[in-house]
Amino acid sequence: MFRPVRWDYFYDSVGKSIIALVRKLIKLRRQQVHFSDGEHFFYNHHDYYQSKSIMLFSRTYKNNFSLIALNFGDEEQKVPFSFPFNGDYREELHGSDNLKDIVSGLETWLTVPSNYGRIWTLETV
Repeated sequence: MFRPVRWDYFYDSVGKSIIALVRKLIKLRRQQVHFSDGEHFFYNHHDYYQSKSIMLFSRTYKNNFSLIALNFGDEEQKVPFSFPFNGDYREELHGSDNLKDIVSGLETWLTVPSNYGRIWTLETV
């Protein structure tokens, strides 16, 4: 089946922002081993996440840990999460929602924008 691509949309503002996001995600996958190797875990808590159109999963490899939060809904959501490791977490997509001084096992509220997501990675020394 032939599905033509509308190349004229590739260079408008929306197309440029989508291409920039895809390139950023590809770069993350290539630079951080835990996005392609190691373990993944899906956080299945209907009341906290799925009922709010949120999907949370993590990627772990040795000392590397990232939490990926996706919001498939039309409204920003705030959800609780208990990180498994102490430390500072850098937000990988835009760097504006970094989490400082996280204590493992202590509930932290995360804000996930509508129809978008966040990736928080534990900063290692």
